[in-house]
Amino acid sequence: MGMKTRINRNFITQTNHDNASLTSMTTLVHRFPESGDYRGVVHFKGSPVSAFRIGVADPASAAVGGGATPTKVEVNLGALHLARGTGSEESRYQLETGGYAVFRVPAGTGGGYAVEIHRSTDTGEGRKVFDSRELNVDDILALVMVRPGAYAIECTTDGSRKTKAELTVTYPDRALKPVDPVKLKCGKEGIQSDSLKVQPMQGLVFSFEAPTRIKIELTAPDDRPRVFTNKPTPRAHAGKRLTHRYLMVPRGAKSK
Repeated sequence: MGMKTRINRNFITQTNHDNASLTSMTTLVHRFPESGDYRGVVHFKGSPVSAFRIGVADPASAAVGGGATPTKVEVNLGALHLARGTGSEESRYQLETGGYAVFRVPAGTGGGYAVEIHRSTDTGEGRKVFDSRELNVDDILALVMVRPGAYAIECTTDGSRKTKAELTVTYPDRALKPVDPVKLKCGKEGIQSDSLKVQPMQGLVFSFEAPTRIKIELTAPDDRPRVFTNKPTPRAHAGKRLTHRYLMVPRGAKSK
């Protein structure tokens, strides 16, 4: 029986990243240091498309209510977007004070998502506590780099101060081994490193000290020519499983 392999092309060709336009290669984390009721709005390509609520309570208050409150919740922005117009009520999440909300976009999505959260008051919507388009001290941005090449990282702090860094995603000449993500801090003076190097599928994790926007753009792809070989294809021996390896790196693909 033949087997078809389906590859998510967005996963391979997603080369540019922007925290103002979240993709499936991006994970955002926001910490809620204060208890209260919060209302979030999901934006897609500049327009609000869905809303949700997060109730944040002290552990002692949650225990009186008869149950433990989680320290982390997962919020799928794509699922909230698709749920609009179904007549269902706004999705609601419960979280312990000091806990984290993790915002993701489902695989296969080309991007365009943003999310903002306001603290709710008795008179309506209160102050904004989180905006994925401008990250701050209670936020963490994690993303995965796939395509080899040279990239430019632009860090805009407080809406005006810009600093840049060079990023190299190395070409995998051999099988990749899991490695820890590279952690970077964006302070009031900008990004802490002028240049850095990672391997494909290695993560970048950004933390912040002031309102910041991060952009990463591919400037020079490392697309090497395909190498052909006359070596015979290995055959499976009786009673043994034959495995194949596939190198998930585009050759000559156009960048986005």
